[in-house]
Amino acid sequence: MVAFLAVGAAAQVPQQATGSVFEDRNNNGQRDAGEPGLRGVLVSNGREFTRTDRGGRWNLSVSDDTVLFAIKPTDFAYRLDANNKPTGYFYIHRPMGTAALRYGGLPATGPLPTRIDFAFTRKKEPRQFRVAFFGDTQPYNLDQVQFTAQDAIAEVAGRNDLAFGVSLGDVVGDNLSLLPPLMQAKRTMGVPWHYVLGNHDIDFDVPDDKDSTATWRRIIGPPYYAFVYGNVWFIVLENVDYRGQGKGYGTGLNETQLTWLGNLLQEIPKDRMTVIMQHIPITELKERAQFFALLSGRPNTFSIAAHWHVNRHIFFGKEEGWTGAKPHHHLVAATVCGSWWNGELDELGIPHSMMRDGGPRGYILGNFSARGYDLQFKATRRPADYQMNIDAPHRIKTSERLNVTANFFFGTQFCKLEMRLNDGAWATMRAMAPGKDPFYQRLKDLEAAKKIPATGRALPGLYDNFHMWQGSVAPGLPTGGHRLEVRATDLFGRTHTARRVLWVDPS
Repeated sequence: MVAFLAVGAAAQVPQQATGSVFEDRNNNGQRDAGEPGLRGVLVSNGREFTRTDRGGRWNLSVSDDTVLFAIKPTDFAYRLDANNKPTGYFYIHRPMGTAALRYGGLPATGPLPTRIDFAFTRKKEPRQFRVAFFGDTQPYNLDQVQFTAQDAIAEVAGRNDLAFGVSLGDVVGDNLSLLPPLMQAKRTMGVPWHYVLGNHDIDFDVPDDKDSTATWRRIIGPPYYAFVYGNVWFIVLENVDYRGQGKGYGTGLNETQLTWLGNLLQEIPKDRMTVIMQHIPITELKERAQFFALLSGRPNTFSIAAHWHVNRHIFFGKEEGWTGAKPHHHLVAATVCGSWWNGELDELGIPHSMMRDGGPRGYILGNFSARGYDLQFKATRRPADYQMNIDAPHRIKTSERLNVTANFFFGTQFCKLEMRLNDGAWATMRAMAPGKDPFYQRLKDLEAAKKIPATGRALPGLYDNFHMWQGSVAPGLPTGGHRLEVRATDLFGRTHTARRVLWVDPS
């Protein structure tokens, strides 16, 4: 996480940075004659905020390790670089740069400029819109960058209904030289793309957390920031706490970032829809009580993370320290890389990489407005209605009981699942919380028997599944073929159906 005060032999004497936020009418990034300043725009030094005056002017104190940035307001657009990454809204002040790092770190920025201007272009935004969320893409080499490109990126590039996209951390797998080629592939999707920092996106050749985001800041920009789109607030947090070489990482929001978040929330109306994005789920956050306290009294919040390589909805209530009238909904999102690009190759030469909860790799589509949100899971390169797997035998004897397990990939404890045979009555299925996906277990058994995968890239171990249901049918089914149907009603009231055909033999 970015420290506000530089670490050194003595505290740095703060300086005053000044500049403007302006309407960039010709989109060249320079404030030209006739381009007006924007009044009331929030500008931050990573801790405090100020609002621009009627001429678009601002000033803030800085240390020798500061990221300055403006909050994009409603009905304005970011300037985009060649890879569709937002630019022109931040400035990194690190006069002496960082030490030489494997992936480059931060070069010296030199003395503080006399003025720092941030540019936005005017663009009317819809008040209802869709966002794509990519959990860990996490390539460890260029081959895996190509897996990402030919899989989720190629699919999303065919959509024309997205306002923007967000990568929810672990954008790459420890190799920061892969950020540029991956970003170049993502530009083909044709929409602005935001990036959340993950625990595999940091500089590991630094002694502590202070400069762990140095290369990220050079290539991507601020590790935490916020923006408004269509009257919805989006907040990007950086919750990776690097402990130093050989010591791993934890999950945390340091005092500077918590202060920044608290100051930001004071500027957001309490009833405004607010989406908070981070990499590591809130369950692991050691400052969770402080985090929830900052969100207290806000009925329209939703948060999303990734990191676990599963789909899981978590609803925080009073037992977990949430004080709101309704639980806080936190989604641990599916990952684009699934189980780290492991498993047998599919027909395109891409590992099937089933996630540890038995669900397919994929991404999340979120629909947002000032009134709320709904979410959908999209399995990559599968039909949109592929939302569950039914695990049941292909054949049974008429004397045997039929046992059925349904893995509803995006299910929650508030969902209802039912099953029926042929055109019979629907019977309610029993929720399993948690359970283990039986098909995934069979894949692991085959791996243990050295039968798969031919690639030699085994799947990771099973993970608890919180979206499985069971049902059964008593012995005595007539011989012959039967149609098995499972119907799921999701959190947002949509229904999804999956079907299997089974055969019943005489006893």
